[in-house]
Amino acid sequence: MAIRTLFKNLLPKNRQEELAKANVRVRFRDYKNTARMLAVALQIGLESVPNFLNTAYIDDLTLDFKHNDNITILLFSLEQYGFTIQKEALQDVRDNHTLIFQGKESMRQYIVLLWNLFYTPDPQ
Repeated sequence: MAIRTLFKNLLPKNRQEELAKANVRVRFRDYKNTARMLAVALQIGLESVPNFLNTAYIDDLTLDFKHNDNITILLFSLEQYGFTIQKEALQDVRDNHTLIFQGKESMRQYIVLLWNLFYTPDPQ
């Protein structure tokens, strides 16, 4: 923590802002890539794995998109820097997490939300 404070005090305010925005961009891209991998995994599971919807590990697979501190902080940061489209796409995935437990069609809707997140443009 002390090293972060030291660098924060050494960097000009505008440079701190640039670095913070760059961090938000990278974190959002990570969520996009995770969304793509999760969409593929869920789609393959629906098509190929018997009783896929009854498995306990689906909840673990979608852990990154549940209500948690990481996603909440990223949503706040996206809003703070005016990345509205990205915030809305990520929030749709987070807020509709329960769709994965409501049957095949609901799972397909969730997969569509994941693909929508993946195709959301990166923050500029």
